Amino acid sequence: MKRIWILIALAFLAACAGNRNAQFRGDELIREMKLVVKMEPENPMSYIQLGNAYFQNSLYDEAMHAYDQALKLRPGLNEALVQKGRTFWVTGDTVNAVKTFKSVLYSPSAESYSGRIAEIVGCPFEITRVTDNRGSNAFPSCSPVDDKILFQSNRDGNWEIYLMRSDGDVIKRLTVNKARDENPVFAPDGHTFAFTSTRDDTKHVRLEEVVREIYLGHTEGTKETRLTRNETDDWSPVFSPDGSRLLFLSDRMQTDQDGGVNIFQMALADGETKQLTNSGSIKYLGGYTPNGNEIYYADNRDGMFKVYQRRLSGGPAKLLLEYKGGCTGPRLSPDQKSLVFFANVNNNFDVYWASLDSMHVKKLTLDPAIDANPVFSADGQKIYFHSNRDGVYQIYRIDLQKKIKPQQLVERMNALLKHVK
Repeated sequence: MKRIWILIALAFLAACAGNRNAQFRGDELIREMKLVVKMEPENPMSYIQLGNAYFQNSLYDEAMHAYDQALKLRPGLNEALVQKGRTFWVTGDTVNAVKTFKSVLYSPSAESYSGRIAEIVGCPFEITRVTDNRGSNAFPSCSPVDDKILFQSNRDGNWEIYLMRSDGDVIKRLTVNKARDENPVFAPDGHTFAFTSTRDDTKHVRLEEVVREIYLGHTEGTKETRLTRNETDDWSPVFSPDGSRLLFLSDRMQTDQDGGVNIFQMALADGETKQLTNSGSIKYLGGYTPNGNEIYYADNRDGMFKVYQRRLSGGPAKLLLEYKGGCTGPRLSPDQKSLVFFANVNNNFDVYWASLDSMHVKKLTLDPAIDANPVFSADGQKIYFHSNRDGVYQIYRIDLQKKIKPQQLVERMNALLKHVK
């Protein structure tokens, strides 16, 4: 009879949750869960539900006590351990969170819980290192027409542009110059690319730094063409969807007072250049929207990087996304429904994914190193980024179709623990 009353109570709660939503206050839910526990004090699941009610209301000490009660009734109960680990995690007790999660991941039912744990800590998908070289490899750019990837590497002594297949097999070195050739990006044709270089710098206007200009290259190795000519920095090129225009960042309008970076557009046919933004803030360029009529970028005009979108025809910028820790280096997915970016949360840079419909943000990487500059593959099924998690910068791949395996998740959490004081 007691179990029947519990089922009735739970059914009532479900109906309330569906019909009352925001009107169903947290303290009412806690009282109802306490009633369920009172009716069946030997049922560990009752304590877990009570703990979840406390957790939803940020009463973490009470939640932890409820989960411990469940574990007293049934030691090793994975559901209680997962919820207990989650409570440790959100309260900043990384050591105990990892210890608790690992006890679940080493259990026979690890596969059933690894996905939930991965979502909690922020490493839900399989991550594979793509490059394997003692030099640094960074800033991947995925071809829009095949499985090729452009990137920059200093494996031969200085920064040059290279081409590789998506599995990491290097095809060839594309530039040969004693200067720094960096930040390559594919044109829509999959053969032309733009990059920055210091090869024509003759005036060191920024003290120890050198001036970058933007160039065009070709994967078949034809001669590079210089596009910009300026005594200040031009960098971060991005092609328009039809390949006729190029966005880039420049501090050419910077004054000693503003320290600002602005976005410019160049018509490749005649070199005509137009300034698109005018502010003293710092920006990270995203690119064009697929219709080519709008651009999106990250701007720290309010003290934190947020993603904005604006029409090329003019008008105010529209806020597209904001997130704690900022949204840096945004890149739209091929279907325009989401974007990836990297953010500095708790003094650590990781890669994030965001839905532009729901504004839901999901953390994709878990490492104390710098994970940065993510880009989508042409089919939107993979994300490439660079990280110094193995000592020097290498390129990694996130496979959005493959859930992370328990052992891989343990390895990620162990790496995190090494840097926890």
